[in-house]
Amino acid sequence: MSTDATSPREAEPGGAPELALPVGTLAIGDLHVDVEDEAAVAAFETFVANQRGRPCLVVLGDLFEYWIGGAQAHSRGGRRALGALLELSNAGTRIVVVPGNRDFLLGARDAERGGFALAPSGFVGRAQDGSRTLVLHGDELCTRDLAYQRLRRIVRSRAVRLLARALPNAAARGVARRLRRASARAVARKPSADKQPQVAEALARASAARAEVLLSGHVHQFRDERVGAARELRWLCVDAFGGGRDAFELRLDGWRASSSSSTGRSGVGAILSPTAMTIVAIDGPSGVGKSTASRLLARRLGLFFLDTGAMYRAVTRAVLEQGVPIDDEQGCARVARALHLSFDDEGRLLVDGDLAGQAIRTEFVTRHVSAVSAHGAVRDIVVARQRAIVRERGGAVAEGRDTTTAVFPDAAVKFFLTASALERARRRATELGLPNEVGRILDEICRRDEYDSTRAHSPLRQAPDAVRVETDGLSIEQVVERLAFLVEGALRR
Repeated sequence: MSTDATSPREAEPGGAPELALPVGTLAIGDLHVDVEDEAAVAAFETFVANQRGRPCLVVLGDLFEYWIGGAQAHSRGGRRALGALLELSNAGTRIVVVPGNRDFLLGARDAERGGFALAPSGFVGRAQDGSRTLVLHGDELCTRDLAYQRLRRIVRSRAVRLLARALPNAAARGVARRLRRASARAVARKPSADKQPQVAEALARASAARAEVLLSGHVHQFRDERVGAARELRWLCVDAFGGGRDAFELRLDGWRASSSSSTGRSGVGAILSPTAMTIVAIDGPSGVGKSTASRLLARRLGLFFLDTGAMYRAVTRAVLEQGVPIDDEQGCARVARALHLSFDDEGRLLVDGDLAGQAIRTEFVTRHVSAVSAHGAVRDIVVARQRAIVRERGGAVAEGRDTTTAVFPDAAVKFFLTASALERARRRATELGLPNEVGRILDEICRRDEYDSTRAHSPLRQAPDAVRVETDGLSIEQVVERLAFLVEGALRR
């Protein structure tokens, strides 16, 4: 598990830690999983398994009914619950837990066993569009409940935490149970207004974090409203887990209320219509693994795979073989117009009826493909053929560098795959069998990125409605799993 991928980044001194939240993030709260209850643990395992492929899962406190540390971590139910989370984490899902008032004793060892990152004081989530969400458990907003706030400070103190961990397991379990009963009686006696989170506190904390949205749990009451004199803050609160509106899912247009019972995998085969033409378009820079991921995703979805890059490589190879200067736009266009480009049923490119094979993927072709494919006249010819092929096939997974912006701007689902330049150079070096030439390949990738992103015709850029997928640290199988999960979610809506 990578620390960079799972741990919130500390902000400036005094500020909340910050974490990038990708599209598809699910926020839930107040699960109260009792690890001594077989049925509760089994239900939790099922829910977690259904999140496989989700990029990020956030728990807004009280993951467990109560947590006393090692005794429960090593119990049968505790091992199963933490094991389910660890399996999800190892499959590529980032898990962040904000401890609540019942599991504040969760520690670093527990987080390691469960493959999640702890954010004891909450964090600020940054969405793809740059918006900021302050994520809290929510009990810190209940400032009118002075007795609770005093108790909250006491039980979270270092002395009490050390004492709690030093207690024998049986004693710790007994204390936890008595505290739960006492807490239930105390809550029942308090006026309802005293138990509610306060708007003034919510506004103050969100303002300090420069957040437009506040997301919390704790009170077991759904909320989605705008507060403040100018309605400047959108305040979201999840219902208790298992309630009708107990989750919020981050989409391209912001947070949407959802239900934990409807956020799992349903199988894309049940979603795709046999008569409707579905296009999944995937863009991204050189070396990010678009072709491999797209090919596997197409197989997973039962769609045709359109390798747009291979078509430009075929044109480039023909230009080089015929001795046409690569800066001669009309000459390159004549070559492209004369080629008959098609694909067989396995998605392999055919050039004038013959398999293109590895001849289009040599380093010599790679060095010149950006220059040839940058010609507007060439792109017009190739794009027209790409669209015709997809119409003939009744849909496709199509990948390239302007597939979402120029070729299929109306695609049902759009992705922008990306990774750091160094990560892409390492992948390309492995692919080419040149592990000692990462530095040279990195230089070439950086030059190509600059060329592709600044060319006059169809430059590389992320479409506003494309979901950005960071692939650093993910295996190709995990990338495909994530894409399939997001496709399913998008097509359900």
